[in-house]
Formats: sequence, structure tokens, C-alpha cells
Amino acid sequence: MDIGLDKSRLDRNVFLKWSVMLVAFVFLFSGRGYPNSPYKGSGAAAGPGDYKSAEHSGNSPEAFDYILELLPGQVFEGWFYYWSLGGPISAALQENPAVGWLEVSPTSFTSASCADIIAVSYQFAAPAVPGIYTTVIQDLNGNWQDTNVLLSVTDSPTSAFFGTVQIYPGQSLALFDTLAWNGFSNVGCLPVYFPGNSSTGSYHTDPSVAWLTFQPASGTVNAGDTLIVEKTFSETSTGTFSTYEVLQAEWYSFPRFIHWTLDVTSPIGPLPTDGIAQRFELLQNYPNPFNPGTTIEFIVPSASPTTLRVYDVLGQRVKNLLDERVGAGRYTVKWDGTDDARQPVAGGVYFYRMQAGDFVAVKKMMLLK
Repeated sequence: MDIGLDKSRLDRNVFLKWSVMLVAFVFLFSGRGYPNSPYKGSGAAAGPGDYKSAEHSGNSPEAFDYILELLPGQVFEGWFYYWSLGGPISAALQENPAVGWLEVSPTSFTSASCADIIAVSYQFAAPAVPGIYTTVIQDLNGNWQDTNVLLSVTDSPTSAFFGTVQIYPGQSLALFDTLAWNGFSNVGCLPVYFPGNSSTGSYHTDPSVAWLTFQPASGTVNAGDTLIVEKTFSETSTGTFSTYEVLQAEWYSFPRFIHWTLDVTSPIGPLPTDGIAQRFELLQNYPNPFNPGTTIEFIVPSASPTTLRVYDVLGQRVKNLLDERVGAGRYTVKWDGTDDARQPVAGGVYFYRMQAGDFVAVKKMMLLK
């Protein structure tokens, strides 16, 4: 399940793109790059391309680092991959020192070649107290270099992405992830490596909240298939709320964190006497559901470059309704249910997204056919 989220797809300050095709990377660090290395095996961590994950440690070319961030009390199964650089070699792994927050399995295995890749489970149980926890995984047979494990237990993961959603009390907003299981590229001497024919992923919030739900909350994706997960934001009380969305997927070395802020505000009242509102607003379209057309209203308090676009549930742009600088005021835009090529679109759920300067808002609408 490809969980390496590309940060170029994400506005860290305002809003997460609502349909994410996640891309996997594998970090490979082996004794092969060091001519004088006494080691006969290599290893890799599989995870997002923009995390520092598994790399040679300090001035020593003969060690791996497995650096992981977890929330206090979080349980996570990560994976590290081992293979031989030549003929058959065996491992006998041992923690030094032994710790209660990590269990490695299997500890004994044999790799026959660079194509015989061994998936080793690193089962983490993060302590409740934030801090830095370390241990070393050693191969007593001397065939693989040490793996230095550094677990950072923190309430604020530095690897987290950020997203903000704005809704009215009682309103619901759905966003979508598209998960795929495409294996890992260039592991050992394999151009594509699948540690399993499928990958199981699960979503949860930390701390647990009722205003963010997932459907399905867990699922299995077969090789080459995809799974669409709907994330629904809904709250009846006004205020600002926050939580972490946590995605964990089988065969990966790292979880994905998104810090969500939910801003629930009451609908705006009448316009001031001067006819100009004091803040940006994107209003709910009407009618909704609709067929064949609908009206979208928005308000800008000061002149600003403004875009208004329609997207489908996969995050693909359907219609560019507006892309220009507008003055302060209240505006009405109509969508006739066609795409940019002026062809009628299929019935279903669509999203319209407004951006004006740093302001971004998204709302859901339904076209009936």
C-alpha cells in the first residue's frame, strides 16, 4: 500500500489535496559501496522518499540507522529488509541492549542471494513518556552490519503533514485517499520487489475523535489494485478542533501522520451595509443535489487573485470556473455540469475548491443523473 506521500502535493499551511495516490520509495544502504567492507549482506527500509530513514551512521560505513517517530503509546509494525550480496549467508539477530519497546522477528534466517530478500518485522510499542529511545540490532554471525534503532516518541511528529478543513455546524465534508500496492523498486537485485501479494492498511486518529471517520477504516489491497478510503469531517459544535490522522500499512517501515485542524464556524449573516464582508467565505452551492446546473457563491473582503474549480472524487480537475483577480464583494458562479471540454459529466459526488491568496476552502456537491 503505497504510503510515501509526496509533499509537493500538499499545502502544509492550508489544505491537503483530497485524493492522494501514494508513492513508495526504498532506501538502500549496503556494504557493496565500501570495497573494504567485511560484511556479506545488505539491508533496506521501505518508506516515503522525503523522510530520513535508513542511512549509514555517522562516520561508520558499516551501520544502518532506522530512525522512527511514533506518538506516545502508539503500536506500529515496521519492516526492514535483508539480503545476501553473494552466496548463502545466515543471520542471528540480537538486541543490544534488550528493550521492552521493540520485538524483532524472525531473528534467524538465511538469504541465498541478492534476489532472496528477507522481510523482518520490527514490532514497536512506543512508551507513554515522550523521549528518545535507542538500541542496536546486531548480527551475531557477522554477516550484516549493525542496525542502530532510534525511536523518537513525540506528541508532535516532525514528519507530519498538515491540513485544515472548514465546515458549518452539522455540515459534513468528505475527502478521499486512493491507496495502491505496487511493491518497492530496486531492492537487492530485483527491479520490483513484493514482500507479499497484498498489503493491509489501517487508519485511526490520535487522540481519538468522533468528528473524523474513515470508510473503510482498514482494508487489504492486492498487488496492482487500489482502494479508495473516504474521510468524513462532521461536527455540530462551533470551535477549532485538532487530531492526528495515522495511516499504517503492512510492509512499510514508517507510518504516515497528518495533523488535521477542523474549523467549525456558524454561517455568515447578512452583508454589512457597505455590501462587503469582513472575511473570505465559500458558500454551499444551491440547489444541492442538482440537475443539470447549480449556483456557487463566494465572498472576498479585498481584491485578490481567485480560483474556483470543480474536482471529481479522485482529485482530478473537471472544470475551471474562475481564474482571475477579483475585487472585494460577493460573487455568483454557475456550473452547468460540464467539464473543461464542455462535455456533460457523469452523475455523482463532486468537490468545488476556492483559493484566494492564502485562503482555501472546499465543499461537496452532488450531481443527479
